[in-house]
Amino acid sequence: MSGRRAPYVLGVIPDAFGSQKTLARLNAVAVAFALAACTGATFGALLQLPGGLVALPTFFCGLLWAALLRIPKTLGRSGLRWGWLASVPLAALNGGLACGVLFVAEPTADLASLPVGIVLGATVGVLFWGPALTVTLLCFGVPMAWAQRLAARGLAGTERGERIVGAACAVLGALASVVAHEGMGATAHSIDHSNVQLPSGAEVVQLAGAIAFVLGAIAVALATQRERRRATFVAQVEAGAVPRFRIDHALEGKVLVRIESQGRGAYRVADYEEEICLLDHEGAATRVRTSA
Repeated sequence: MSGRRAPYVLGVIPDAFGSQKTLARLNAVAVAFALAACTGATFGALLQLPGGLVALPTFFCGLLWAALLRIPKTLGRSGLRWGWLASVPLAALNGGLACGVLFVAEPTADLASLPVGIVLGATVGVLFWGPALTVTLLCFGVPMAWAQRLAARGLAGTERGERIVGAACAVLGALASVVAHEGMGATAHSIDHSNVQLPSGAEVVQLAGAIAFVLGAIAVALATQRERRRATFVAQVEAGAVPRFRIDHALEGKVLVRIESQGRGAYRVADYEEEICLLDHEGAATRVRTSA
């Protein structure tokens, strides 16, 4: 350490100890876009179906799925979250909506085809959404389950988990964009309606993949930055470079403590000590005791 005083306001800890809601929401949207891009690219390139139309309901179902998986409620005393149980009905809903959209998109179809397509897609369509669900759980479910396991270790584990999810979304989004570009073609399934040229399926899928890549990369960068800022702050506190803070040693590791002094002008001269965050033996944050 250089001994230079840390650039933190006295008595205020950095926001790297605070809420991670922004990071969690960013990754939830990244999952939805990546899932939509992968589904659209698969249906468009391999099955030669309008992948852009299939991607639309997949985005909304994927967003709902990613949000449900973040709800910590579990089935009874088991560690199984309700969000995982929702995977099957959401996959059926996605299959039904996608089939309904494809039915309505036919040149001679009308809105009456929508409910028929939804029913067929949710039932007979299991031949498509069943294998798709299996691949989704492997490509997206495994990183998200890994992230949930890391989050159980505390604040630092949560950020490492978010970094894994963000990286998975970025990689899968980029891969889907490449597949759409190479396999679907630049004008695949373009629709000309009322002299208005709508984006082609390939363009929709590539856009979704690009957004997934950007959001995933941002999530990785934010998680990494938060962890580094917190580690720097803890190291500077241990070096005595941050006034009104100290590191105490405990059985489970270390404790970041904030000290508030009333000063000589107070009725009673005393120091108020507040435990801010528990740290492991390596200095990584595990549990925040108060909001930053």
